[in-house]
Amino acid sequence: MQFRECVADINDCPSETSAIQTSTVASQEQPTGGREQLLLGLPALLEKTKTLLLLICDIFYSLETCQVNEFECSDGNCIPIAKKCDYDVDCPDRSDEIICPTVQACPEGLSRCSSGKCVVQQLECSTSANFGNHTTPENKSARKDLDKTKARTQPKLPKRTRSELSSESDNSMDTSGLNSLQKDLDEIKTKLQGIIKKDDLDILTKDLVRTHDLEIIVTSIVTKLFQRFESTMDNKLNTKLATVQKEMQEMQNKFEALSIENEELRKQIDQTSDVVIKNKKGLEDSTRMNQEALTSANYNEQYSRKNNIKVMNFPRREDQNLRSDFIETVRRDLYVHLEERDVVAIHRLPSDKPGPKPMIVRLFNSDVKRKVMVERKNLNNKVRISDDVTWRNMQLISKLRDMNCFESVWFYNSGVYGRMEDGLQLKFNLFDNIRTRLQQRK
Repeated sequence: MQFRECVADINDCPSETSAIQTSTVASQEQPTGGREQLLLGLPALLEKTKTLLLLICDIFYSLETCQVNEFECSDGNCIPIAKKCDYDVDCPDRSDEIICPTVQACPEGLSRCSSGKCVVQQLECSTSANFGNHTTPENKSARKDLDKTKARTQPKLPKRTRSELSSESDNSMDTSGLNSLQKDLDEIKTKLQGIIKKDDLDILTKDLVRTHDLEIIVTSIVTKLFQRFESTMDNKLNTKLATVQKEMQEMQNKFEALSIENEELRKQIDQTSDVVIKNKKGLEDSTRMNQEALTSANYNEQYSRKNNIKVMNFPRREDQNLRSDFIETVRRDLYVHLEERDVVAIHRLPSDKPGPKPMIVRLFNSDVKRKVMVERKNLNNKVRISDDVTWRNMQLISKLRDMNCFESVWFYNSGVYGRMEDGLQLKFNLFDNIRTRLQQRK
């Protein structure tokens, strides 16, 4: 399809056709010497023209239906590229054998027939019909080899006697001369058939164009092909450019829509940030007020327990009088004499632990409590006495002890204290930042 379409382009141009006709007339009017000069350079010029046309066509029609390793016939059929110019007709229109490179000589020992094939046995193409009308050195060599082959293949006759030779010599004298003359005439006739006559050259060269005219035709074809290529590329580029511009416009519209949406989101974020700041401030105020309330409540609760003591592991018995038993135990073990009025209230606390339940004892005043707390280390029978500390203060004491930063931690007079190894003593509240207090050492 490649070369066929190029040739069709040439036929479609009237200017090229008129140029060919004009150049043909001019070639017929040339003298014999110019015609011979033209014939000498004609093969090379035609070969260059063929190569150029094939190159141009391959460039602009390389995207056709056939693959890279295939040749496309003029009727559109595809054949393997190796079958092009192999001297075997594979395309129905013979286009695979029309434009081929210059015929090369056959390898040694082979002869070329008129069909272009190189054969081993000359018997297959030994006649003028196969070798063509032109006598070449290869044809002569093939004929000589053929004669030698026939001589070798003919059977040898038995030797004859002198009497047979003498009797046959008279009869064959007349026919042998005629046969020899006929053979010579046939050979001369065969040689004359391969000679090209002047009339043959005139017939062959009457339709040839001059080099200058051929250059004009090729230039016109190339120009037209380039114009078509430029037009096609312009159309494709314009179409692609329009598509890109459309896509860019769509992207621009999307970008503008996103910008508007982004601005609205920014306003919402600002509004939300204001709300969060207000809520955070309100939360901080609420937290501070809650801490203050809890601190105040804890202090009040602890203050209400300032004269209370907690007694652990105090023995239990039936029909027990806790007040009398407690006053007797303190007198016996601590050597502190208490009156009935010094014990304002006494009762046991609920507990799920095994053993005696703890007791809460409310004393008359702080002086009475101080006497008992000073001598409590002398208690026996695993009985222990401690301050009545609120739950939040107990949590603070446990937290200070778990930090392993204090030599000792204790509760005294409604406050929690801690002493460091270097002797620094600090009082802590419920919501103090303990590590900050330790770094600041105050």
